[in-house]
Amino acid sequence: MATELTEKQTRILRYIEESIKKSGFPPTIDEIRARFRFKSGNAVRNHLRALQKKGYIKRMPHTARGLILTASPQCPYCGAQWQAGAAAGARRRPS
Repeated sequence: MATELTEKQTRILRYIEESIKKSGFPPTIDEIRARFRFKSGNAVRNHLRALQKKGYIKRMPHTARGLILTASPQCPYCGAQWQAGAAAGARRRPS
């Protein structure tokens, strides 16, 4: 089961949820970096690794926007797997 999050991890997780709710897909690493004013994408990846280790997200390797929410209180998007399509920002739900 998921374990307790730090304040920063909670804020990042909420941002991911909000992004999915607003646009239909999760933010990129660069979007998370800009939102939280991290100096590098590596800081974002470290937080995402921690969220994954704690069971809140799954990451799809080598996929832009490849985040899957797995455990988040009152999140209607948890378990939904979205990824951006290649053409003109089209969205699709993988089969």
